[in-house]
Amino acid sequence: MKKIIKLLAVLLATTPLAFAQYNGPGVPTLTCASSGTVPATNGASWIDTSTGLTSFCVSFKGSFQWVVFQPNVATVQNGAYVEQPTALIVGSGNNTNVTTAATNATTSFTSTTLVLPVAPASATLRGSCKILWQGSSTSYTTDFGIKTSAAPTDLYWSEVGYFEAATAPAFANGVITTATTTDTSNALTPNVAATNYPLTFDFLLVNGSSANTITIMFKSSNTSGTSQVSAGSYCQWNL
Repeated sequence: MKKIIKLLAVLLATTPLAFAQYNGPGVPTLTCASSGTVPATNGASWIDTSTGLTSFCVSFKGSFQWVVFQPNVATVQNGAYVEQPTALIVGSGNNTNVTTAATNATTSFTSTTLVLPVAPASATLRGSCKILWQGSSTSYTTDFGIKTSAAPTDLYWSEVGYFEAATAPAFANGVITTATTTDTSNALTPNVAATNYPLTFDFLLVNGSSANTITIMFKSSNTSGTSQVSAGSYCQWNL
């Protein structure tokens, strides 16, 4: 919250009083940049007419981009009336969610549909995932993986998979430095078929010179078995 308040202070201190303001439904359709011919320059704002959320074009996480503030919450602090944002969101959101189950009955990695918002070049970001997964049979296993669209300087990851209370969790960790899909879980076996089990990811991305898209992947060990990532799973950048 202190970081958010400081960012607001920077916005107020550096933004001209007559900065450009735009509005329309949904996320900004204009490019955000420090200067130039694009209509939205540093200090511009965009009001989403469908939700009332306000975005500012600012330098954030190493590049110029739209930063969105959720509706303010009014409080009284030390006898003074204070309004502050409840959360800060980058771009069109800092998270990705599964609302309809994703399935894979092949031995090749496919997307779980958990695709994190693009990480800017040279940015350092922390992220996490909470995944509900299941297998159609206890005879087959499920693997998870992380796909990077560009080579990061380092992507440090750790993963914990749970099966049931009586079984010790499976733990794995590593570092990714290439644009590839890295198998992270190595054959998770469900104790009971068609039953949701939790899997958690935590990662630290030290990005390289290119923007990066992180996708969580999965596959089955056999075409006779179906792996599933269930609704309620999500990933997020921990801003």
